[in-house]
Amino acid sequence: MHLCLASIAGIAILCGAAPARGQPGAWQAPAEAPVEIQRYGALTLGVDALSVGTVLLGGVFEGPNGEDTSLSQALFWTGLTGMTLAAPLVHVLRDNGRSAAVSVILRATVPVVTASVAVATARCDGFLCELDRLGPGFLVGTCLVAIVDASLLARQERPAGPPALRPIVSLGREGGLLGVAAAF
Repeated sequence: MHLCLASIAGIAILCGAAPARGQPGAWQAPAEAPVEIQRYGALTLGVDALSVGTVLLGGVFEGPNGEDTSLSQALFWTGLTGMTLAAPLVHVLRDNGRSAAVSVILRATVPVVTASVAVATARCDGFLCELDRLGPGFLVGTCLVAIVDASLLARQERPAGPPALRPIVSLGREGGLLGVAAAF
């Protein structure tokens, strides 16, 4: 009889010490917090497009026979600086330092490589005529980096926050409803 009571007491203690249903026990890994992925590739593409446009606009304001003017030089260097630093700055402002570092590395290497390949594959007979391929090669590399940056780097995983407020607008024959709703 004492053995039976001891067994029942032991089972009761074990059952009472077990985790409640839905809670992880010591042998289970805790459930991961919900994560949402935020993408901001449109921002990086926007600043890259603005920067490339500024460089091209510098070409419009060149003097006769393609001579540099103070305006064309200012536009060129402003656009070149933007192509190199604007999208990484967007990453920094979005608190995504890893993507900013990768973006700077890509922007410092890929356009140089594509420009070098363009110059090396040029077939011409004039003195230094291969340098005519330098700008287009650099532009191709910059566009490639902009696409990679926007599609692969311009994203971050953040813990899912509280639900966003959603506007409600409903119109009917006898009136309408205007409000704000959120799920909890």
